[in-house]
Amino acid sequence: MKEPSDFADMCRDLAPWRMNDMTNYFVFNGDADGICAAQQLLLSETRKDLELITGVKRDISLLKQIETVYDADITVLDIAVEKNHQSLQMLLAQGCRVRYFDHHVSSDIPDPPNFEGHIDTMATINTSFLVFKTLKSFDPSWAIAGLFGDNMQPAAETLAKEFHLDPRALLQLKELGELLNYNAYGNSIADLYFDPADLLGTIMPFDDPVQFIRETSVVATLRKGQEAALAQAEFAEELSPGIIRFPDEKWARRVIGIYANKIAREEPDKAHAVLVIKPGGKDCVVSVRSPLNGRKSAVELCCLFPTGGGRVKAAGINHLLENMASRFVEEFKDHFK
Repeated sequence: MKEPSDFADMCRDLAPWRMNDMTNYFVFNGDADGICAAQQLLLSETRKDLELITGVKRDISLLKQIETVYDADITVLDIAVEKNHQSLQMLLAQGCRVRYFDHHVSSDIPDPPNFEGHIDTMATINTSFLVFKTLKSFDPSWAIAGLFGDNMQPAAETLAKEFHLDPRALLQLKELGELLNYNAYGNSIADLYFDPADLLGTIMPFDDPVQFIRETSVVATLRKGQEAALAQAEFAEELSPGIIRFPDEKWARRVIGIYANKIAREEPDKAHAVLVIKPGGKDCVVSVRSPLNGRKSAVELCCLFPTGGGRVKAAGINHLLENMASRFVEEFKDHFK
């Protein structure tokens, strides 16, 4: 493994895209994949007048926040094109240069000369891995953490083996990815332990994620919170085989994704869904995991409902109305039978 400073220097030499002197926007999902993808690019480039645009994991229509921007360089990471299509078209028409890394299922990808698209929806690819491949990096550590955060354990382990990563470091990257993902789940930033923009700011000085783990208290804080939330999750209500519902509680909003990944790994031949009641009502947020050992698509199911989207192995519904809950249960049973 290269020393951190050598790695950063090599990435800067290889970077295919350079920032200019004006404001540079990094628009990224606040989960592990979005953060780890952004960190790899930021290690490889000169950072001037950088503005970070992000949110909770399910806040994916992020380009709306910068629709009035003209003639700027914009990097977009780990948010679906189709959830940002109108804003994206506006920004391109306003002379912005947009490079876009993503792995979510989307249609109608733009192709003007000021759009640089890196879109791959294969089940074994995520945004962190896409960035790693594009940079032709010499250190896969941040990409591996991002893969673990997306519950892509086989892909993470294959990449680690290819680069002869130390087994102890691999375990640390696994926990880091999972905890960064845990931090991103919530109804609002107030639900999170760390604002994802602040979290990336804390991470940015670290070429080596293991050094970040060792020299900050972030992982210890998130580990303690996750352990407490998972203990409460074991008492959740089962609506139907494979479908669990959590109450309207902050811990439940935090743990929905991690718990869905956990039960998917424990029963890799089965599909799972975790519902969390939204604040102030009986509508729900939904996370769906298709069988890890199967070919059925989670996103196909979720797209049957308004606000549904995602990818083949992991998808969700941002707002499932109470009167659609029984239909969801039936569609889930039919889709994964």
